[in-house]
Amino acid sequence: MKPIHTVLALYTVQMAFFAAIWLAMAWHRLSRRATVHWGLATVLLALGMGVVLARPWLPATLGSALPNLVHLAAAALLARGVQVFVHRTPSDGWLLAVAGSAALVVAGANAIGAPHDVTVVAAGLGMGVILLRAAHDVRTGLAGEFGRAAAWACSVPLWIIAGMLGARGVAALVGVSGSGVPLDTGQTRQVALSLALVLLAMAMHLAMAAMLTLRLIQRLRHLSQHDALTGLLNRRAFGVRLAAERLRQQRHPGPIALLTLDLDHFKAVNDRWGHAAGDAVLVAAAGVLTGVARRLDAVARMGGEEFALLLPGTDLAGANQLAERLLEAFRDLTVDYEGEPLRITASIGAAVSHDPAEHTEELFRRADRALYLAKTGGRDRVVCAGALSAIDAPSAPGEAISPRRAA
Repeated sequence: MKPIHTVLALYTVQMAFFAAIWLAMAWHRLSRRATVHWGLATVLLALGMGVVLARPWLPATLGSALPNLVHLAAAALLARGVQVFVHRTPSDGWLLAVAGSAALVVAGANAIGAPHDVTVVAAGLGMGVILLRAAHDVRTGLAGEFGRAAAWACSVPLWIIAGMLGARGVAALVGVSGSGVPLDTGQTRQVALSLALVLLAMAMHLAMAAMLTLRLIQRLRHLSQHDALTGLLNRRAFGVRLAAERLRQQRHPGPIALLTLDLDHFKAVNDRWGHAAGDAVLVAAAGVLTGVARRLDAVARMGGEEFALLLPGTDLAGANQLAERLLEAFRDLTVDYEGEPLRITASIGAAVSHDPAEHTEELFRRADRALYLAKTGGRDRVVCAGALSAIDAPSAPGEAISPRRAA
């Protein structure tokens, strides 16, 4: 076997291996739409190179045209898979125009017996342009999700492969000697190009695997920090966010408000309608909280029907105002469960800290104490904790607690 055939066979086996990996990932529903595209594209790449190896036993026209047509289809599928992965609407019209135009030139050139250079120009430029678009989509589509450095790193193999294929097409177009020669001729340049393709194809698939891994890590991180039912922060993540705000408060003094909220008579909903109805109410409550909260605020489900809101830069009056808006939103809320309208109210405790030295647990204790007074005072109301030292004074609750009830 000639060295060039060994290299091309290695490429074919490599593509078959990666195709099996991508299709296995699709079977296990790992970014399924994207990995199906990548798996099918890699199957086509393996088939295309297999046809190149089989050229001695094929008609000359078929052996020249078919591999390039298959590779053009593979490039389009790979690029479409990238667009799906980065959550962009696939540019099917554009991909079809580029790949289809190149395919028509390849097919026409082989049908009339044109020099192989024409096939190399059309296929090289077509695949180069398609993969340039894919590299651009990776870089721009993942920068916000993984960061610019990771997005660039994942896109580099695609940039290089696109540049190499495009350069080969341009070289054949301008008549550079040997640039339009088929890969399986065994010339030194073609062997070097084939080896480069083997290495770059491996780098490309590893980069795509890195994209998938980063996406899985992000998803796992999200699941570890958010409540599965409501999508809000969980207790642990809320504590981390609060600790970060307290550190910021040390550098930039200002108030931090904490609201603790409890849904009134929530147990009655579960007892009468079942836990599915309770879940529907919790999801609706989460929507109310995120709808009223500002972008810089943190909203969490602390467990059961208990929620918390962190309001950076908010004093007691501002916290009370936002809490009153929450009460109004809950009063207007109706949850439709199997045709039955479910209504629920909330009780809110508010506490504000101006002192970064105050322990976080103390801030929570004051807010929880205010919430307890709101519940025992009739529910559907806000109670704002007053001075830290006076919160527990039973003889003068009005000095430490500022109860507010909407008319």
